[in-house]
Amino acid sequence: MVFRVVIFREGDWWVAQCVDHDVAAQARSLRDLPLEFEAALVADVTWHHRNGIDLLMNLVPAPEPLQRRWAEAVAEGYCRSISLKRVPEAEAELCVVG
Repeated sequence: MVFRVVIFREGDWWVAQCVDHDVAAQARSLRDLPLEFEAALVADVTWHHRNGIDLLMNLVPAPEPLQRRWAEAVAEGYCRSISLKRVPEAEAELCVVG
């Protein structure tokens, strides 16, 4: 499974917002952001699992403005994939937007 993630600045913070699921994280540095996002995703997946909820059946798409930002970042080529070590068979496609 691939989670599409938009990365942007918000004041002094870097924010990672998943486009496909309501998961977000923030960090002071861009370098730390992927780890913070992975931790947030692990917490969310764990919560769903413990409560007997199928994560894939509960995906709610991001609001249209965030989806547009994702598409713009992809078009500009500001994306890279990372493996999520603590989420089996998952990776994140990270796209930085201005």
